[in-house]
Amino acid sequence: YLVTGTVTVQSGITLTIQPGVVIKSQVSPLNSTIRIKGAILAQGTQSQPIVFTSRKDDAYGGDTNNDGNATTPNAEDWSSIVIESTSGGFSILENCLIRFGSYYDGALTIDGSSPSIKNCTFFKCKRGLDVIKSGNPVLMNNVFDNCTQVPVAKDLQTQVSFANNVFNSTNNFNAIGLGNSNSDIPGATYTLNKTNVGNITNIPYSPLGTLTIPQGNTLSIQAGVIIKSNVYQINSTFIIQGTIIAQGEPNEPIIFTSPKDD
Repeated sequence: YLVTGTVTVQSGITLTIQPGVVIKSQVSPLNSTIRIKGAILAQGTQSQPIVFTSRKDDAYGGDTNNDGNATTPNAEDWSSIVIESTSGGFSILENCLIRFGSYYDGALTIDGSSPSIKNCTFFKCKRGLDVIKSGNPVLMNNVFDNCTQVPVAKDLQTQVSFANNVFNSTNNFNAIGLGNSNSDIPGATYTLNKTNVGNITNIPYSPLGTLTIPQGNTLSIQAGVIIKSNVYQINSTFIIQGTIIAQGEPNEPIIFTSPKDD
C-alpha cells in the first residue's frame, strides 16, 4: 500500500493490518503519515512482519517508484505514525518493521496514549520512538538499529519502562533523548531516574533542545544520572525558572557533559 496523504483513524474506529502487509509512505516528511485517534492493531508474525517504510525502499514490496537503483531510502524519508491520547491503551504493534522514518517526530510517536509495542524493529530512523505528554507505552523486546539521532526520546514528565529492548551499537548516539513539549503543567515535578536498556547500564539522557523548567515546577535528578547535551552550543541546555534538585552522592555524582565524553 502507498500512502499519498495523511491517513487519520478517527476515535471509535480500529485499523487492523494483517501479517505481511507492506505500507510505504510518500507523504511529505513535514506531515504525519498515519494518525490514530481510535486504535491500530498491527500484529505481524516473525515470518510475516508488517512493514512501514519509505517508497524508496525496494527491500520490501519491490521497486514501488519504478526507478531501479536511481534512489535509495534513508532516515527522514517520511515522518511518523502518531498514536494520540484518545486511543488509550487499545493499540498494539507487534512484529512490525519501521524503517527510514522520523523527521520532526519519532517514526512512531506516542502522544499521551498507552499502546503495546512488542517485538518490533526500528531501522535507520532519525528517532525510532517518541513518547510525549502523558504517554506510557509497554515497550518489550524491540530492537533499535542505525538510528541517526537517538533511538528513543521522551518528554520530561513521561516515565518509560523498558523490558528486554536492544539499542544496537550501530545507532549514532545511544541515549534517551529529552524534550519538554508539555512544560506548562502548573506545579509539575519532573524526575530523571537511572535507567537500564538491554546491556546498557545507566544509559545517558540527551536533551535535544533547550529544556525550560517554568516557575513553580521542579526538576529532580537522581544520584548517578548522566546527562549529555545534544543542544547546539550557542543555546542553553537547561533554563531553570522554577527549581532543580540535583543531589548526587560522593560515589554517584550527577554528571552534565558533552555527547563526545566517553
